[in-house]
Order: sequence, then C-alpha cells, then structure tokens
Amino acid sequence: MKISSKHSLDFIFYDWEERNKDLERNIKEILEVNKRLDKLNRGTLTALARAIDAQSPWMAGHSERVTHLALKIGLILGLTRRQLDNLQQAGLLHDIGKIGIPASILDKPGKLTDEEYRIICEHPEKGVKILQPIEQYAEVIPVAMQHHEWFNGKGYPDSLSGEEISFGARILAVADVFDALISDRPYRNGIPIEIAAEMIREGSGTQFDPKVVDAFLKLLEEESVEGHTFHMGLISENIEAVQTI
Repeated sequence: MKISSKHSLDFIFYDWEERNKDLERNIKEILEVNKRLDKLNRGTLTALARAIDAQSPWMAGHSERVTHLALKIGLILGLTRRQLDNLQQAGLLHDIGKIGIPASILDKPGKLTDEEYRIICEHPEKGVKILQPIEQYAEVIPVAMQHHEWFNGKGYPDSLSGEEISFGARILAVADVFDALISDRPYRNGIPIEIAAEMIREGSGTQFDPKVVDAFLKLLEEESVEGHTFHMGLISENIEAVQTI
C-alpha cells in the first residue's frame, strides 16, 4: 500500500512530538533527582556541622552562623552560584579538623600555652586529611582550610598572603572571626557587636582582605545582626587583643 507524503509527514511529526515528551519527562526526572540529592547533601553537611559544633557548648551553631554571614558577604561581592555553593559547603566544614583537638584544649577557660596553641593551629591540616578522600570537595578544601591565613602572610598553617589565599577563605576569615568575637567562649564573654565590627575594620589589609572587610561593613550598615542595626564609626582607638580559635 502506498503511503502518501502527507501521512509520512504526519507520522514523523507525531514521532517527533512523542520523543520530545519522553525527553521532557526524562529531564524533569533527572532534575528532580538532582534536587533531592542536593537537598540530601546540604542536609548531611548541616548535620555534620552540628556534630562538629556539639563537641563544646560554646561552639553550638557557630559553623551555621559563619556560613550564613559568609554567604551574605559573598552575595555583596558578586560571587557566582558555583562559588557560593563552594562557600556554603566550606563554611559548614571549616572547623571539621577540631574533631582531632582534645576537649581539654578547646574548653580551656584560661590562656593557651604555646604547645596548646600549636595543637589548635593543626586543625586546618587535620581537616584537609579528613576531607581529601572526597574527590567532589577538591574545590571546597582550600576555601575551608585557609580561613586562618592572614592577608599579610602572618596566619596559619601555610603563611599564605594576598591572592594566594582562596577568595572564599578570605570571606570565611572575616565571618569566622566576627562570630568568634561576639560569642561567649570559655576564656571570655562575647564582646559588643559594634566593637567586634570595629576590630574587623582595623584588621583590613593585615589580617583581612580589604575588599571583604568593605563588603562586611556595607552589610552591617544595610542589615541587622541579632536584632541590632549599625551605623559604623570609630568605636575605640585602643581595643585590646581578643583571643579567637
């Protein structure tokens, strides 16, 4: 039986439509699976962060607060979606190496000895060893483990400086120190937010990347932190050094 050109075209069009429908269904299914996996991954990282912070009462919520603040700074700085994703994962994991630090040091109410401080300074390297087997974290590890490097090269563990330090780590450094300053610690009470913000400002160019500090101060001017709204000005010319770990 001879098939007309019209019927052939109708069949081709019908087949094309059906294939498109199948493709759309497959894409939707893949996107839904990816969405569920992404949600699972973020939930797992949050649970891990809470497990890390549960080592000591004073660490409760620290990793999540640091992550939240770092992401807000990252948005002001125009980070890409991928950079923000890496920053979020790094923020939740930045203290994972403290799992290997004795509680007697983490919870010490007084000043650390030189040896105890040396042990504390090992936690970024311990974190690298924990995360290295996970290939998917190759981009996240430098962000998470360089947050104690200083912009002027006087930080740890590798004395990196300037742009040698991952940009995400430079953001985490500000968020981490700010949260540490305003939070109670075994060896001191949290300091007023205004003074902590001024200490961050004074660390611009030495401990912190000036671009990140500027974004952080802009955030404080535009938003509130723990119910406080800020109008930045000089708080004190002589702020005592405050220990953060």
